Amino acid sequence: MDVYEFLWENKTDIANETMRVEFLIQMQNGSLQTDQYVNFTIQDINCMLNILNSTECVFHLANSNYEEVSGVLEITGIHPNNSLKTKCTTDVYELLWENNIDIAYETIRVDFLTQMQNGSLQAERYVNFTIQDINYVLKVTEMLKKMSAKITRPNDIKNFFKERYSSYKSFGDSMLQQYFFKGEPPIQQTPAMKKYLAFYRTLMDNEEPLYFAVGLLPCSRLWVWLGNNLNIPPTNAYYTWKVGNMGGNPEKHYQALLNKYLNTPKKVAKANAVFRAQMQNEHDFFLSS
Repeated sequence: MDVYEFLWENKTDIANETMRVEFLIQMQNGSLQTDQYVNFTIQDINCMLNILNSTECVFHLANSNYEEVSGVLEITGIHPNNSLKTKCTTDVYELLWENNIDIAYETIRVDFLTQMQNGSLQAERYVNFTIQDINYVLKVTEMLKKMSAKITRPNDIKNFFKERYSSYKSFGDSMLQQYFFKGEPPIQQTPAMKKYLAFYRTLMDNEEPLYFAVGLLPCSRLWVWLGNNLNIPPTNAYYTWKVGNMGGNPEKHYQALLNKYLNTPKKVAKANAVFRAQMQNEHDFFLSS
């Protein structure tokens, strides 16, 4: 008697019922939203790890060969006429965006977003992207916590960092809850993400707090722009990502602050260098996803 086959044939009715669950039906017809697949994958990983732990299996993870990113910020001595398309304007917030929108257009054309738009992006790539994004939010939240604790004046900059920390903390907590993490998961960063976060740390450790605020803006501004400009219909599995990034208003947090304190050509030039570097880091994150 083939017990192996007997066990399967005796329970194929459950297999047939499983094939008819909504999750697999939507996966089959292409209507499954990617956030559902991310949740499924994370639970599947957790299940496998628990099984391995229960059988006392041991994994020996290879040491990362990623090179440490120096993160040295070389933005001193910049001449405004050479680095910035100057305009007669007092709206530095808009000038930074307009002067670096070329990177936004390069970003929307990367393979990851092109495939997201046409619906051909493999779900595993989106899972990897989401995991790196979770890591980004949690690490930037840690830096904002430090910044908000050490800044005592002026009041508007102090309040900016307290508000940004509160917002990032709330968003990070919601991401952990959404994907059923009990706490911050140990995530190995990609080289692009390591470089991105290293630049943030350099701003935090070596520059005035105002330039850390400038460094935050590209993420907020670019993702809203991508949400508004990607042509993703409601039938696309990535429609929820598009909608989730539409309609943000980063100007209410940044515009008045930057326009007030970036009040000399030298400061504007330095802010432009920071903004452009972070726009490039955003581009590289999407390019490597």
